[in-house]
Amino acid sequence: MIVGTNLFSRLKGLSQQTSKISDALAEASAVATTGLKINTPSDSPEMVNRIRDLTAAISDNQRYAESAGTAETMLSLADTTLSSLADVLSASHELAVQLSSETFNSDTRIDAAITAEGFLEEALALINTDISGRALFAGTAYDGDAFDSTLTYVGNTEESVLDVGDAVSVTVGFDGSALGLGDALTAIAGLETALAADDIPGVQASLDTLESALNSLSQVQATIGAELTTADDFASFSESMEFELASQLANVQEVDPIEALVRFNELQTMYETALSVTASSNTGSLFDRI
Repeated sequence: MIVGTNLFSRLKGLSQQTSKISDALAEASAVATTGLKINTPSDSPEMVNRIRDLTAAISDNQRYAESAGTAETMLSLADTTLSSLADVLSASHELAVQLSSETFNSDTRIDAAITAEGFLEEALALINTDISGRALFAGTAYDGDAFDSTLTYVGNTEESVLDVGDAVSVTVGFDGSALGLGDALTAIAGLETALAADDIPGVQASLDTLESALNSLSQVQATIGAELTTADDFASFSESMEFELASQLANVQEVDPIEALVRFNELQTMYETALSVTASSNTGSLFDRI
């Protein structure tokens, strides 16, 4: 009885050990094949939430990076557009300075009105600039122009924003009426009207309105420049975070392929040895094991 019991206990122990090695070998095989430490939640329950959090963070970061890139494109165009508008206002102001002098005759002023009309058309086109059909200065009503041919604002007062980080957003669609872009159009239109009427006092008065429009535009450019800087900063931040988050996820999930292969080979050898010992125990003489 004692002999039988000892043999049975030994066979049971060998079977349990072989089973454990088999399970470890299966896990090592999966790790070596996929290159991942964790292939099922049961492999490391405590790390599953960490992987889930990192995966979610990577997804959010990709979304922020895309938004920041879009914001950079839109705000760069807005900045360039307003710089061009400032040039048109400056040219209009210079024209007003020249033609406000009584040394010029009526014909010269009337001819200059055509130049002012061209400035107005250019300014209106700039203010109605769009990107892929999306107007920059019409608020959220960006599927149409900001100002119509009568120089009336036809956008809305809501602004479009894009999230570029956690609790951080930038404005990419502006209320053109709040920015004072209508004042710029009105100032140039006033100059055109005064020149066409040979109205010297009117031309002189336009100097103040044009200068005021330029000053207001300078403040708008500063505002958009600040938004652009924020978009640039968070685009760079998202780029660096992409590498950092990927590295963290790799540290949690991925294994060294050489180490994984060595581990697999070790377990394979252990498993084959366990099978051999178990087979010998089953086929050998009972009295050889007393």
